[in-house]
Amino acid sequence: MVFAEAGMAPALSKLHGFNIPTFPKLVKFVIGIKATLGWRILPFLLNNMPNLEHITFSDVFVPCTDAQALNMRWNQPAEAPACLCFKIKEIITDNQEAISPQQFKLLRYLLKHANNLEILTMNAHTIDTRKREQVLKIPRGSKSCQIQFV
Repeated sequence: MVFAEAGMAPALSKLHGFNIPTFPKLVKFVIGIKATLGWRILPFLLNNMPNLEHITFSDVFVPCTDAQALNMRWNQPAEAPACLCFKIKEIITDNQEAISPQQFKLLRYLLKHANNLEILTMNAHTIDTRKREQVLKIPRGSKSCQIQFV
């Protein structure tokens, strides 16, 4: 089962208090988080997808205005979602541009807590060598995790 951003965006943007249903059979999820909603919803989503194995971030790492960047700040939850710790095997970031400090913070969090992650694939055609090296040096919860730049 896959939810694409186009189908979920109207529903997600109207959630009040992040009262999100549980999706126990969801194993693959494609999400495009817009600057108006921000990343604050991500932990709530992941907590309600207990069997999630593959997540694709689409249009998450695109440039935004300074005002939009305020909404995109990543504040990590006190406890990592169970699917991140035990289930997620693949993370893909599409439409990758330059990585902001907040986006780097999110990547660090995901890699640290994804204990079964096999691969992080980054569409990184515009990331400079220094940023690539920084990403490769992020400590990983999974000893078998590979990072691939495409």
